Amino acid sequence: MDRIKKILSTNLVTGGIGFIGSHVAAVFLEAGYEVLIIDKSSKKRGIQHIKDIVGLSEKSKKLLFFQIDMLNYDALLEVFLSNTDIDAVIHLAGLKSVAKSNFCPLLYYQNNLVSSINLLRVMEDTGVNKLLFSSSAFVYEESDTQISENAKLMPKTPYASSKAMIEKIMSDVQKSAPEYWHIGCMRYFNPVGAHQSGKIGEEVTNESCNLVPIIAQVAAGEKQCVTIFGDDYETRDGTTIRDYVHITDLAYGHISALKKIAEKPTYCVYNIGTGIGTSVIEMIKFFEKVSGCKIPYKIGKRREGDLKMLVADPSKSLAELNLKCEKSVLEMCADFWKWKQIGEKDI
Repeated sequence: MDRIKKILSTNLVTGGIGFIGSHVAAVFLEAGYEVLIIDKSSKKRGIQHIKDIVGLSEKSKKLLFFQIDMLNYDALLEVFLSNTDIDAVIHLAGLKSVAKSNFCPLLYYQNNLVSSINLLRVMEDTGVNKLLFSSSAFVYEESDTQISENAKLMPKTPYASSKAMIEKIMSDVQKSAPEYWHIGCMRYFNPVGAHQSGKIGEEVTNESCNLVPIIAQVAAGEKQCVTIFGDDYETRDGTTIRDYVHITDLAYGHISALKKIAEKPTYCVYNIGTGIGTSVIEMIKFFEKVSGCKIPYKIGKRREGDLKMLVADPSKSLAELNLKCEKSVLEMCADFWKWKQIGEKDI
């Protein structure tokens, strides 16, 4: 284990200012790793919040930030050439809205695929061979039972298709040099919550599409009501069911996964979820409980590409990574509400 930790001393996090990326960067720093972040966003205040969480000074070199667009191969290559101690990459950058991808598929395919191909090319050119990729549970077809990693893939939106395509590219790359590449694909279910400090979380805007940020906007009086897209699904209350996982549980899973793939060249896939399903209406009720606010909702039409039920079988992650996502939906809602009331005002 000491040898592995030494090998994985410096990690590059793409999309590291985003919701997932900032939490992943924080847990790696807390564990004693050095972190480089690349992101096309210029929100440097987010970098300081990460440093505050882990007790780093403003001038600390344990966390470095490079503002680049990964569609720019030369700029990406320069980061690697100027930081030759990069040992592994956690690739989180990419457009992420399931709903928006239906209206601008070319944008999603260009951004998500080209940036990932550029990353793989740069890693190959500079001798960096360890990679974790943030995939999605939306690559699966819907199921009435828990979904394991060997379930059939049937992405229904450009967003999900882009994730499945990148997985295929990475699998092919690993097969082309099976003794060289160490690649793990992390299929996230629905990350929610925020860091318990309230300093980092998911930015909520008028364009937010994810359920919990919209619920929080209604609770805060910024929106009139939540629109539920369909109440006629074959579920216990007619609304879609998802497996929600606390963002910090998900972030800690990357440390275990990176150590696992470092053991030997490999290509592997892991579900990151709790194995517990929560419906849209149930999530609204949970948020009402922690916020003390009444959250009105209305029923709208189903959205294209929405799946009835998506719940993880987390047994492989538990067995191979010793990863158990334990935080409850109530804790997820409480931490997000704290972020919404305190942290979001300081981004």
